[in-house]
Amino acid sequence: TFMPMDPGTSSYLCIFDYAGCFITILGYGTSTVYLNLYCYPVWLVLCEIIGAVLIFLAILLSILPEYQKEESRQVRVWVSVFCVVPYVIGLYGANVLENGWFNTSPQYYYLLYAFAFEIVAVFFYASMVPERVTNIFDVALNSHSIWHCLNMGFDYYIVVMVITSWEQLEQNQFCESGGIVGDDAAAGAGMAFFRKMMQFR
Repeated sequence: TFMPMDPGTSSYLCIFDYAGCFITILGYGTSTVYLNLYCYPVWLVLCEIIGAVLIFLAILLSILPEYQKEESRQVRVWVSVFCVVPYVIGLYGANVLENGWFNTSPQYYYLLYAFAFEIVAVFFYASMVPERVTNIFDVALNSHSIWHCLNMGFDYYIVVMVITSWEQLEQNQFCESGGIVGDDAAAGAGMAFFRKMMQFR
């Protein structure tokens, strides 16, 4: 998208582009892990700190010119994977703590659906199919465009997972604390708004 511009401007905009991707990962990871490790504050804080540190390092990496090159697509994929790992471990740990090794809560099915979309999206992004196979795809239907389209499916199921996680937390009476106070009350109002917006039930 930024390549037709002069190299300096293109590099500057690429920093915002890639840094924005990592901040998005931070947002997804923080919200999902917070809701599912809410009752286990030590694990929650540990997971969030490790994830945030990796995201910060990845943002610094996005400044490097070598990282911005088209040939570095596979590198960008692996950096993103490493940034996601702490949150995935945290969510898996939350499921084990709540449900044991062989059971799961409803929100984790939505997480699987989300990752199914993302795995396919990453395949197109990293392999540069279909433009690697034929040169008839330039802007429309190139690998980057397909990646963005499939990411919408990932985004949808992550939002559904967040809403479902909140509902599970409500059913658990917020770790049997007897209710919600302070910021959690505002968060509850936010979840009610998202339920109406999504209307997925």
